[in-house]
Amino acid sequence: MTESPQPLLHGDLPCPSCGYLRAGLPLERACPECGAAGFEGLVIASGTSLPPATPVVKPLTYLALGLLGCLAALIAVSFLVAPEAGRQIRTLLIPCSVPLVVGGAIVLGVMWWTVLRHRPGSERSAEREVWEVWPTGVRMRSPQGTEWIARERMYDVTVHTRFELGATVVSITEPGALDLTGHRLHLREPIAARRKCAARIREVLGFA
Repeated sequence: MTESPQPLLHGDLPCPSCGYLRAGLPLERACPECGAAGFEGLVIASGTSLPPATPVVKPLTYLALGLLGCLAALIAVSFLVAPEAGRQIRTLLIPCSVPLVVGGAIVLGVMWWTVLRHRPGSERSAEREVWEVWPTGVRMRSPQGTEWIARERMYDVTVHTRFELGATVVSITEPGALDLTGHRLHLREPIAARRKCAARIREVLGFA
């Protein structure tokens, strides 16, 4: 009698329904908080259906603030030099600074809006998702419910590492569907673990 292979686990595997952290619980055990079923499959991977907040937001914020600080310093210096030279400096800098300040504020606002929308406890952070993978298909579980994607419905399973997001994206596309409408799981954890999990998903589904 051959033993069934141990499933490959990825992530902290929170309950896909309520978010309860199941650390230490047997895979098959129901969630003690909400009663949602335990996990099954050859691969059990947790991530998010939405991209995580990008880790480059803070460095870009510091860069933008530094550039705006330099611009403000140049304008301030223009009032300290000879009047004619200062007037020429301000004539050059002020018309350029207005669109830069407005554009920079918009860009920074959008980036920080993305961060806040994905912060722990926010509404969008609830887009956690757990995939249970078998050779016959993938069961996708999230707070919105459960969806089964049969293997015969899959056209391809692709893997992309998004270094700017600190995530590896596993995408399932169906025949005739646009890539933008595919099912995606954004994996976190160290990159070696992400790549191993993504490769195992492709292997189990027959796309290796």
